[in-house]
Amino acid sequence: MKEKIIEITNNGKYRGRLTYGYRRVQTELIKLNIHLADTVVRHLMSELNVQVRLYNRHKNGKYSSYKGTVGKIAANILNQDFSKTKPYEALHTDVTQVRLGNNKWAYISVITDEASKEVLAFQINDSPNRQLIMSTLNELITALYSFSLTPDQQEANH
Repeated sequence: MKEKIIEITNNGKYRGRLTYGYRRVQTELIKLNIHLADTVVRHLMSELNVQVRLYNRHKNGKYSSYKGTVGKIAANILNQDFSKTKPYEALHTDVTQVRLGNNKWAYISVITDEASKEVLAFQINDSPNRQLIMSTLNELITALYSFSLTPDQQEANH
C-alpha cells in the first residue's frame, strides 16, 4: 500500500516537487481498485512524508505587513474597553486588503468612531503605504473641520 502511494506521488512530480495531494492520490488508488478513506490516505502520506507543499501566491508575494517591532509602541489607553458613548472620544483605524476581480490587490484605509460605529473617513489605494494613511487622516481632518464651522466661518478662514 505504502509503495503504491510513493509510486503515485513520484509520478505526480513536476520540476522535482510533489504536486499530488491526498485527493489526487486517493483518486489514483481508486483507479487501481484500492479503496481507502481519505483520512487513511492523509495519514499514510504524512507517515511517508510525501505531503504536497502548498503554493500560495499571495503568501509568497512581495507584501507582508509584519516587519517586526518597528517604531514606538503606544500606551494602551483604551485597555480593551470598547464601550465609549461620546462621539469622537475613541477613533479606530484599519487597513484592509481586498482582492479585485483582475487578481490585483486594493487596500482600504478606514477611520471609524467607537461611539457611533460610523465610518468617518476612508481611502482606497493599490499600495499600503504611508501616503494611504496620511490621506485618510487628511480626509478625517477636512470632514471634522467642515462640520465644526458654519459656512460663514469657513469663508472667513479662506
